[in-house]
Parts: sequence; structure tokens; C-alpha cells
Amino acid sequence: MFCFIWTLLLVTVALASEDKYWDPDPKLNWRPENVTDLAYYLYAYTGSYYNGTTSFRLSSQDWSTGEDDKVCANFRDQDIVVSFDSLVAIVKPNGYDKGGNPVMLLAKSWPENLNLTPTADYRSPYSGQVNDFIFNLESMSPKKNRYDDADSASSPKWNLTTTYLSDTSYSLAGSADKGIVSVEFNMSQCTNTTESWWGALLLYEKDAGRNYNLLNVTDPVLSGQFSNQTAFFTIKGFFVASTDSTFKPVSRLAGEISIEFVGQLDPARSDALVSGQSKPEWTPTIGFSRGTVAGDTSDGASRRSTAVYALVVFWGFCIFPWL
Repeated sequence: MFCFIWTLLLVTVALASEDKYWDPDPKLNWRPENVTDLAYYLYAYTGSYYNGTTSFRLSSQDWSTGEDDKVCANFRDQDIVVSFDSLVAIVKPNGYDKGGNPVMLLAKSWPENLNLTPTADYRSPYSGQVNDFIFNLESMSPKKNRYDDADSASSPKWNLTTTYLSDTSYSLAGSADKGIVSVEFNMSQCTNTTESWWGALLLYEKDAGRNYNLLNVTDPVLSGQFSNQTAFFTIKGFFVASTDSTFKPVSRLAGEISIEFVGQLDPARSDALVSGQSKPEWTPTIGFSRGTVAGDTSDGASRRSTAVYALVVFWGFCIFPWL
């Protein structure tokens, strides 16, 4: 009994010394912050991360009967298409998600030539070098710590389902009835050809009566697939977009939107999907058995090795006290 108790104490001390900032609450699904060269605020969770491109196709339509609620001449009978480099995370679900989603989906795009590397003293997965993503989708609002109000923080924005296909491949489907999903881009205005900032928002069925009576607005729906190699998904729904309201006159558009992501797995920052599971499961490695993006060569790894060595010596003393 004496040896068992001291073993538990040694293990606790060894793990705690690796990362004093890590909250071990298993429901939060946080990786320890002991991973060298990892932009933690982008890769905070155990799961799969994909680098790729997100394309937005906006098809404008007359959305109401008012004179100012029609597609302007500059954009009539044409689709608006913009694309951005993106990072998509399909990760282990947050245990506080009352919707019971099998995965948590996060998709982000940012301006070109932006340095995503966190500062040396950076510790939080909820802020970083990127303060304003030009595209940001979260299937739920993850709890920032165990003290968050679970009723508001864990309420899902997207209701997702997965279906096992083969090996580590799954289909992904879902819909949303709330939450802000936005995209920012630059293009000409309705009144002139001067390039201007535009912001677009997804609409929901509950928005149908808010001056969009010519659009058959339905909740956005998502479909796609992911595996240990690739991921892709498509979101179809309705949008409203406008230029900056501080500059007059304001240009507005509304209509149908298609959002398409295609990406490749980033194996250096991802945990491996477990093969043959009915629901997605990952083997936690980043921050656990691997201490760097490239491999397990960090100080954290050295501390783990030292801790293991100490346990071996300690148990050797317990079993063979005459040695």
C-alpha cells in the first residue's frame, strides 16, 4: 500500500510539472500547453486538423418588394465567388455540449501574409495573433474553463451527425438554427466600381419574415466527409451582405450561398483517428506522447522520461529492498 500511494503521488507531481497551465478536466478536451512550435489557440483540442481552401459562391436574388431590396445592376445575373486559405478542425466533442454532437467542427480563414505564430508567453486557446478572422465557424461555443455557465456556453449552434463509412472515414451532416457565421471580402459597390469591404451573414429560417419574403429562407445544412487523410464539406443556405454602414450609400445583397471546403490532413498537428469505430475516436498524442510538432523531443518529453525512470527505480526498491 505504501508503494502504491507514493506511486500515485509521483505520477501526479510529474504530470503537473510538465504544464502548470493545463486544465485536466477531461470534458474540456484541452491539449496540454507543453507542445513546442504549436500555435495553441488554433490547435487546442485533440482531433484532426486540415489545411485547405474555402470557397464562397453567392447567388444574389431580389429579397423583398421594396425598391432597395433588389439586386443592383452591377451584380444581377452573376455569381460572386471568393476563396480563402482555411484551417478546419474536426475534433473530439466538448463534454459540456448538451446537443450530444459526435464531433466539434471549427473552420477559420484569415488575411493573407498574417503571422499566426503565438508570442512566447502566449497561454490561452481563446485569443492570439488573429483578432478578426475573415471567416469563422464554430459548431458550438466551447467552454473556456470549468466555471463557465454551461447552459449558455455549451448550447450547440450546429446539430451534427456522423456515419461510419470504412477504416477511418466518416460522413458528416448537420444543420444550424442559430449562431453568427460570417465572411468578409472586398469587391466593387452597387453604386460604383470602387472596391469596398463587404460582410456577409448566414440567414436562418427564423429570419424569413424580416424583410426577406421573396426568399424561401431555410436553415443552413452541411454535408461532407473526413478521414485520416482528407476532409471536405459543403454548406448550403441563404445570406445577406452589405458594405460598411459608416460609408454612404450602403450597398446590400441577399440570396443563396454555397460554402465549400476541401483540405488535406496536417499530420504533424493532428491526433490519429482510431480505425473501425462506429463514432470518431482519437488517440491523444499531441501534448501527451509527443512534446513538439516534429516529434517528442521537448523538455516535457525529458520530464516524462525522468518520471518513468524514477518510478522504475522506486518500484525496484519496493519489490527488491535488499538491492
